[in-house]
Amino acid sequence: MIGQKRHGRLIGCTILLLSGGGAMAQHRQSASADPIVVNGRKQLGETQPLRHFDADELRAMGITSIKDMMERLGAQLKGADGANPVYAINGRRPLDDEEVQSLPFDAIQSFDLLPQEAAAGLGYSPNQPVLNFTTKAKFQGFETMANGQTSTDGGGGSADGRFAATRLRGKTRFTLTATWLRQNELRQDRRSIRPDPSLPFDSVGNVTALGGGEIDPQLSALADNPVTIAAVPRDPAARRELDAYLPGANRPNVTDPGAYRSLQPRQRTMKIAGFFSQPISERTTAALSLSAERQRSWSLQGLGTASLLVPAGNISSPFANDIWLNRYVNEADPLTQSGSIWTLHAGLGFVGAFGGWNWSLRLNHDRKHNQNDSELGFDMAGVQDAIMQGGDAFAPFAADQIGVAIRDRSRSIVTTNDAQLILNGTVLTLPAGPVAVTTTFNAQRSRSDSQSRAFPDADSLLGRSQGGSSLALSIPIASAADNILPFLGRLSADVSGGVNAVSRYGPLYTAHASLIWTPVRRVQLLATLKHAETAPTLDQLGAPRIATPNTPFVDLVSGESLFVTSVFGGNPGLSAEKRRTLTLTANIQPLRTDAFRASLFYEEARLYDQAATLSVLTPAIAAAFPDRFVRDAAGQLTSVDLRPLNLHRERQRTVKASLSFSGPIGPKPAKPPEGQPPKMTYLHASLTPALRLEDRLLLSPGATPLDLLDGDNIVASGGRPRWDVQGDLGLYRNGIGMFVQSVYHSGSRARSPIETADLRFASLGTTALTLYANMEQLWPKAGWAKKLMIDATIRNVANARPQVRDRRGDTPIGQQPAYLDPLGRVVSLRIFKRF
Repeated sequence: MIGQKRHGRLIGCTILLLSGGGAMAQHRQSASADPIVVNGRKQLGETQPLRHFDADELRAMGITSIKDMMERLGAQLKGADGANPVYAINGRRPLDDEEVQSLPFDAIQSFDLLPQEAAAGLGYSPNQPVLNFTTKAKFQGFETMANGQTSTDGGGGSADGRFAATRLRGKTRFTLTATWLRQNELRQDRRSIRPDPSLPFDSVGNVTALGGGEIDPQLSALADNPVTIAAVPRDPAARRELDAYLPGANRPNVTDPGAYRSLQPRQRTMKIAGFFSQPISERTTAALSLSAERQRSWSLQGLGTASLLVPAGNISSPFANDIWLNRYVNEADPLTQSGSIWTLHAGLGFVGAFGGWNWSLRLNHDRKHNQNDSELGFDMAGVQDAIMQGGDAFAPFAADQIGVAIRDRSRSIVTTNDAQLILNGTVLTLPAGPVAVTTTFNAQRSRSDSQSRAFPDADSLLGRSQGGSSLALSIPIASAADNILPFLGRLSADVSGGVNAVSRYGPLYTAHASLIWTPVRRVQLLATLKHAETAPTLDQLGAPRIATPNTPFVDLVSGESLFVTSVFGGNPGLSAEKRRTLTLTANIQPLRTDAFRASLFYEEARLYDQAATLSVLTPAIAAAFPDRFVRDAAGQLTSVDLRPLNLHRERQRTVKASLSFSGPIGPKPAKPPEGQPPKMTYLHASLTPALRLEDRLLLSPGATPLDLLDGDNIVASGGRPRWDVQGDLGLYRNGIGMFVQSVYHSGSRARSPIETADLRFASLGTTALTLYANMEQLWPKAGWAKKLMIDATIRNVANARPQVRDRRGDTPIGQQPAYLDPLGRVVSLRIFKRF
């Protein structure tokens, strides 16, 4: 009874919190007029924004979420080195990502793009730009989104949706969100993919010799050349005659397994999240974040296979020698793989100030439960016994002779608890300005428990404790505005250092030094040196081993593209990674308006013991990691270990430029009615080319260096493209808009003396087109159009797919275009409604 009363009070409070339809309508009408909240702005110091965006401008562009904003303004929001921005809300660091992503766009008054030196004041790494969102003082509303998409080639469709309810009153905020995704399976037979003729398996069968040589000398004599594989005759009455195998000599039967293999799994995802913040004193605010997500997937992995020994004396065999009968087990269901992932998160945070210092405390608990069930094949001992006892080897398999599916069941549970305390303030004031200091203390305890039926020796129970601290200083050196060394303009330095003690890996160090110089207005030059040591994640160390049969793989040692059993999971032997980088950046605003920006960036990076997954086999990889690849007696690759491993050393040099314009064009429009976006023409355009100057990799000590820009590669997609170019163009006017985004990657090469392993990867360019309409602006008097937005998108407009050719001009089986990009062109329709 008491529990029922408590539940009743909780439900009643929730309803009361989300109620108030009349008041909510009133808040909608005065949305643009709401005052803003600038909580904690001092935590960011006196940093001047690089760009200021008004929320009305973004709504005029058809942007409905922070995700939309990142997609459409990405070139302007990223750092010069391509780093994604970090977030701040009202000048403070958010508790977690959910606090940001669940923030309704209508609750945002404006946002500022701040330079990377502002990141240190929030406890972030001081090499990322900061997006600071300023929220409205009062907001209450609901929003829903529904999206559906499908490929124009057919199949692979999906649908997703979102519901969110938010109430915002100053520093008090409550948000409840629910999201879902339903993705359909896409089978291989829906695409133009030819089967692999090198596979010996077929629904009727093929015969091969035990040692990989000729099957029968008499059959070779009839064929006038050695016969190493022969098709089983489709006529059962002819299978006991040797000459019936002559038409199929060295011409095996081939079955297309496309109907039994998924290119894209069926997936179902549901997530519920809530966020609540509330002042608990005059200068302290507490926040609570809770979320739960479940993801389920299911896919077909092809037909089971059987290689059965048929002795020479078997009554159904016309051969003088023992042979292998290679068949698909098409009498049984296809092999399947299924998985489920539960993710739980709880976060508790406090933000406050005392004595001129700002502080924040963040406590998080995360738990991830991952379970997989893979069918690897069937127990064919019953069929083999029947053949050895004189049964017809070529007859269809009896259902009672096929054993149960051989399964690999694996599961892992990863639990993490962490705490972080950040203190930020001013320690002293120099003539050029105050010296800001940020001190961060962190502690974490993690545990990983993984088990696998197929690999019981790899079961692991890992625990990790880590703790550390860091100190960051922002030091002003010169300031023309304050007449301190005015000939230098504005000059400052950011320095930071930290240590993190990780169990098993010992102390790991980070260091950073930046010099930021603004010699004249609208020109900024930056030079940065960074050193970082990072331990591998528990998932990289202890994820359960999962074996997946019938996966396409490229063997550049033999020049074959074939299907193998791939093993995924963690590697407990990984070492910590070290990374040292030098970056030089120039940011220029050549016009009086902030709408146009130009950047030039150079980076030189050295990586030591980086954790990576090798998805291709080359002679260099085979020499460095021979135990990762298994071949059968005939020398054909059968199994590959794709767990992460450490690469000894890599050096990269990159130069990148960025040009962008985003802002209204034409005469300034009249002020719109309250709650309505302005009637204006808005243009967004950007161009971001990147050129890789060098990318050399040493797989292991003493190995020959690989040039990933000139024919060497470690992934199935080829070497690294020398050029990457992205261009965006958006035009928006009075509720109707268009956005075009194009991406280009130059071609690459995988060099080999073997014709079939000497591959060329063609350059690839794709374009996405989005058309949107703000129905409220088009039909302002229609009730149904109120707060309604519709957009339609075509991704990969030209239906372009990766193209791979060997020296003879042929496409390897495992690198057919539809394997590399199963969906191709995708069309989607999204409806967004606010209440």
